[in-house]
Amino acid sequence: MGRERDLQELRSLLAASRLLTLTGAGGCGKTRLALQLVGECLERYPDGVCFVDLAPLLPIPVIVPRAAVAALGIKAQPGQMHLQTLLA
Repeated sequence: MGRERDLQELRSLLAASRLLTLTGAGGCGKTRLALQLVGECLERYPDGVCFVDLAPLLPIPVIVPRAAVAALGIKAQPGQMHLQTLLA
């Protein structure tokens, strides 16, 4: 409710990029906004869209690719770092 302008801006940003990150103070509605955007985008992206919740993670850079691989349901390749698996 009242977030149509934000959603429009996010749609525009997502159309120009494969990855979109929302940041802001806790409790301002980032997750709800992201889930709304994902729901709207399902038909436009036949390969799918994915929401990766980073809020509960420790701020350690190596954890982010691991969370993305898990959210996408990708099996990490033996001996390969999660970021390499994600990029492949």
